[in-house]
Amino acid sequence: MDIIQKMKQSESEYTAAELKVYRTVTQDPTLVMRYTISQIAMMADTSVAAVLRFTQHLGFRGYKDFRYEIMNWQKENEKKEPDQKDIVSLLSESYANALRELGTLDRSMLRVLCNDIRSADKVIILGRHRTSTVAEKLRMNLTDSGITAITGTDLLAFQHLLYIIDEKTTVLMFSTTGEVREQKEFLSQLSAANQKTWLFTPVSKSKMSRYASHTIVLPSASVTHVFAGSQVIMMAFSDILTALLSEEEKAEQ
Repeated sequence: MDIIQKMKQSESEYTAAELKVYRTVTQDPTLVMRYTISQIAMMADTSVAAVLRFTQHLGFRGYKDFRYEIMNWQKENEKKEPDQKDIVSLLSESYANALRELGTLDRSMLRVLCNDIRSADKVIILGRHRTSTVAEKLRMNLTDSGITAITGTDLLAFQHLLYIIDEKTTVLMFSTTGEVREQKEFLSQLSAANQKTWLFTPVSKSKMSRYASHTIVLPSASVTHVFAGSQVIMMAFSDILTALLSEEEKAEQ
């Protein structure tokens, strides 16, 4: 019996909180390979303790052992499908599909975003961990376009930036998970100080959305072999946003 069958067999025994974890994980088991226990808890709208209890219910000592078993399950599945496309084709198609979805973004919302950036006294771009690279890329793009921006890439920097954020500041936040826990106090203070905060995330019902004035849900690439799926799409979105800003500036000249 593989790990997926084992999880399904125990479905009737789970608590309400464990059921949330079960549904999240069985919908896409590879999430466990890509995200931490706290991120899985956020996606399942439950606690880290509930995720831990779920793994222990299945006979594992903890999340690390559970994750290892999911990785073994993934490898076994790949062996059973010898005719499947190779990794290059799989990743290329996944990224291509997600990039095409960027073309469906709401144009009116993008125009409001461009206006908020161009009319701002200050533009601040926030990104932690893997999205810090995205934040820095957008900053460089905007600088090349003549728009000065400041980046924050950790919680300490976020707190310091609060001193210069006001109603004339446009704040752009990137998040792959929409996780709130570690930055709840900062987000509350940001929400109180600013009404031009934009969140970019692949999570459709992100808890961070409560603290943002606007949320743009970006497409996500279903990538099981690497850890940069969402960031790749965010990078492309940054280039699209920069091109839109440049286009609007030219139209006014």
